[in-house]
Amino acid sequence: MPQISRIITLTSALLLLVLGLIAYELIDKTPPEQTLPAVEQGNYITADTPVNYEVYYSCCRHRICEQVTGDVRFAGKSFKELQDEGYQPFWSEYGTVTVFIEKNTLCPEDCKKCHLRIVGDSLFLFQGPVGTNGEALQKIDIDIHKLPDQQIIRLAKGQDFADMERAIAALDSLDEY
Repeated sequence: MPQISRIITLTSALLLLVLGLIAYELIDKTPPEQTLPAVEQGNYITADTPVNYEVYYSCCRHRICEQVTGDVRFAGKSFKELQDEGYQPFWSEYGTVTVFIEKNTLCPEDCKKCHLRIVGDSLFLFQGPVGTNGEALQKIDIDIHKLPDQQIIRLAKGQDFADMERAIAALDSLDEY
């Protein structure tokens, strides 16, 4: 009897393996969003064309994607017109258009943020969180060598603030230096 149960177990395992291999062969292995650049003059986006709008913000390395079917920026325009405006349009195999653009700025969310950071012997207020390439907004008139060591270490790494008001409040606390 134990030998019969062993044979049934092995047969079941072999059957499951064969069924798994057959199922694997039946799966469509093409990538879902395989896209090709489309630059022909005749490709137009209609008001009904599904459009995925992607913006890459190089200063903070964020990418924002949204569906904007019927958007006035794209509807009625040819791919050539969009390319002339700096966009990179692509058709997907599913009839969707992806319109991509890279902007050399911070994303809208990071534009609200700022940080203080020591550069050389000076303290600066920068737009965006620490680690982004935000613009230096202001050089702070303060002798950083009079600051406590812990504060110098923190500011050397950069100190983030959710908005300008909080950064100004922090700067007010440095007035004694």
